[in-house]
Amino acid sequence: MFQMLKRTDSGFRATPGTALKNDQTGAMVYIPPQDANEIVARMNALEIFINDDAIGEDGRGARAQGARPAGQDGDHPSPVRKHPPLS
Repeated sequence: MFQMLKRTDSGFRATPGTALKNDQTGAMVYIPPQDANEIVARMNALEIFINDDAIGEDGRGARAQGARPAGQDGDHPSPVRKHPPLS
């Protein structure tokens, strides 16, 4: 998606040093993974998590735990939240 939006063929960042800071206090708010291999591994895991409906909120396969797919037996699908709500 990034490549399409930015019209570039570059990949994930490979240079360490990225961090999010509070503009007013200078305090570090978030430091993402710095290692290029770790970034790729986490992005691969995110892609699988987003696209695999069999993965439940706990990161394990919901179907393997006996959950039935939404809509089965005429019931209404319940919403599945895979991430905490934004506040």
